[in-house]
Amino acid sequence: RWIHDFKWSNMALSFGVPMDKIVETLKKYKLEDKAAEYIKKATSIKCKSANDYMQIGRIYILSGDYDKAVKNLTTAIDEGEIKANFYMGQAYAAKGDDTVAQTYYQEYITNGNADSYELFEIAKEQMGRGDYATAVTYFNAALNLEEVPNKQNIMRDLTISYEKMGDFESAKNVMAEYVDLYPEDYEAKDEYTFLQTR
Repeated sequence: RWIHDFKWSNMALSFGVPMDKIVETLKKYKLEDKAAEYIKKATSIKCKSANDYMQIGRIYILSGDYDKAVKNLTTAIDEGEIKANFYMGQAYAAKGDDTVAQTYYQEYITNGNADSYELFEIAKEQMGRGDYATAVTYFNAALNLEEVPNKQNIMRDLTISYEKMGDFESAKNVMAEYVDLYPEDYEAKDEYTFLQTR
């Protein structure tokens, strides 16, 4: 019930929870009216740092105002906030400009500290667009990191991407490792049996 109390967002802010995370949480629980109220409140705050501009930029992404998102994220990037490149990629992807989006994603990956969750998110975005080859690149980049807490999800979607590409040999190789790592996933065992017949 706590999430339904708008006072929670004010309390979260007072404890240092980033503004964009508050809006994201409100939207996650489908509290659109409360999210809209907080977006209005958050975007009225005068930005004092690159991180502020980045948070406001992401809030505009969550609200669907991509032009304002780009404007604020541009300032964040200009002021040295590397992670803003990740959100700029999301903004341009949402605008339908995947070429520019990829440029910002690559800038973030090259100069930032992209983790497996972020790479997974980018890869899923590419899957949604039907660009499975690019998705595979990001999934494999995530798997090559030292810490991959979401490895199971990555490997499942990597297998699907290979299948969509018609690369059943690569899909079979990934699934062979997957069933060894996660023997409790019986559906995956069935999938592996199927791939062995391709």
